[in-house]
Amino acid sequence: MLAGKTLVVADEGFELVRARPHGHVAAVAAQAKALGFPELLGPWCKERDIAYGLVLSRVVRPKPKLATVSWWKDTTLYEDLGLEAVSTDEAYAAMDWLYERQDAIERALARRHLSVSVNPSGERISTCPRRGWRGGPVR
Repeated sequence: MLAGKTLVVADEGFELVRARPHGHVAAVAAQAKALGFPELLGPWCKERDIAYGLVLSRVVRPKPKLATVSWWKDTTLYEDLGLEAVSTDEAYAAMDWLYERQDAIERALARRHLSVSVNPSGERISTCPRRGWRGGPVR
């Protein structure tokens, strides 16, 4: 009894219909969002969401792309990203879309993580201050 009310016994009155893993998928998705990864991929569109789902899946469970699309239904990822009815053709189209955006994504990453400095001889050098990395000349 709690405040004069009878509680339901845990195994009575409820039937488990299905259970899908969520924690690992949610953790990776939360970190990707905190890092601004969806925005880095590009403007919102169905292809971006599918590509985002493919990348998150690759982090959580590295498998071939077609196996990934069917695996989504075994997790909460497809519902969280609205990918309930993604076909293999749509997955391939999203990969093509991502390939077309590759240069823009790489430039955005470079702006975010690299800086360019000029050494005493006037040569421009790329560096990554957060990692203490110093690369070669910038062309």
